[in-house]
Amino acid sequence: MFFRVDETLLNNGIRVLSQCVPGSNSVALGIWIKAGSRYELDTQNGISHFLEHMVFTGTQTRDARDIAISLESLGGHLNAFTEKETIAFHSWTMPDHMHEAFEVLSDLVLNATLKPSAIRKEKTVVLEEIHSLYDSPEDLVQDILIRTVFGKHSLGRPILGTADSISRLLRSDLDRYRAEHYTAENILVTAAGKLHHESLIQLAKKYLSDVPAGSEKKVEPPVFGGTIRREDKMPFQQNHLCIGIPGFAMADERRYVLVLINQILGVGMSSRLFQELRENRGWVYSIYTFLECWKDSGLLGIYAGTAPVHTEKVIRGIRAEIDKLTRKSITVDELNRVKRRIEGHLILAHEDVNYRMDRLARFALYDQPVPMMEETIARFNSITPVIIQKTARELFEEQSIHESLLISETAA
Repeated sequence: MFFRVDETLLNNGIRVLSQCVPGSNSVALGIWIKAGSRYELDTQNGISHFLEHMVFTGTQTRDARDIAISLESLGGHLNAFTEKETIAFHSWTMPDHMHEAFEVLSDLVLNATLKPSAIRKEKTVVLEEIHSLYDSPEDLVQDILIRTVFGKHSLGRPILGTADSISRLLRSDLDRYRAEHYTAENILVTAAGKLHHESLIQLAKKYLSDVPAGSEKKVEPPVFGGTIRREDKMPFQQNHLCIGIPGFAMADERRYVLVLINQILGVGMSSRLFQELRENRGWVYSIYTFLECWKDSGLLGIYAGTAPVHTEKVIRGIRAEIDKLTRKSITVDELNRVKRRIEGHLILAHEDVNYRMDRLARFALYDQPVPMMEETIARFNSITPVIIQKTARELFEEQSIHESLLISETAA
């Protein structure tokens, strides 16, 4: 199931990783930038995501329509996304079209024209995206939770920015940000599928060799604290709540334990929170946990949507399940069930070349070696109930637990 990972460092500092997957009939390709909302100035919050949008409005040789049809006309896919610490431009094509895909992705990254007329238009688009968040309480409360946990630290900034910060962006801001961050030191190329590493290297040299070296930008270490509980009234029928606990960084070995704790608490219908608060109590329709791991910190989050009358009971119920993990050791049977579920998810995910391409980047971006799938499974299998309980106590007894609530204005 695991296939060799090849890695090459170009002369200008760009890293290129690939994984040839025999039997695959496609290639997933990504160009990753070590940037994102964490690397922004407070006054330019959202510029990473806005620039990701802008490259699709036109390059020196393509207009927006040309970009849209460049890979779609070949039966492929082209997309991008922005996160706290990375911006990714990625494609999925048949193997014979890897050259075209690499050329299009590099064109977007290096040659976007950023025309003033396109900037004005795209501001309208992104402002609509920001406004749409307020029609999605589940996403909104999670966005607010991160601000609640990290306060004014850069990790607390919304990826989309704010209406004010986006409205103030200038062409010169975009040029400066691109010059500072879209450099060889900050660029990573990953690919997986039916490919030859040497062919990928030739493409990288052809299209990326002239990228200036630059330097990796430093970030301030995370600051936790913020607000312990925040409430906002919104015109929704339900109350939506999020609970957040500071977690572990990508390079922290305890991250593997946290993945298991995340699964035990709130991933899937067999999780403790789902079984207790939905199946047994009937207090919620949706409840789950989610996990974020960044350069030097992380976040374990819990989301629930519930009727106003049940809100405080749901919060108490969540805290009771958290308390159980710290006070009572998990049984070997339950832990083994969770381990088998993770193993199955990993094996199934590796059937997807997009997952493989993404996985290469997730480790390389944080300067971590890419482990074999069997090694990852072995790490999970080595974790005992004692380790689960010890880590749960470190998480839940030594860290602040933060709450973010969207309170229904329509509640009687």
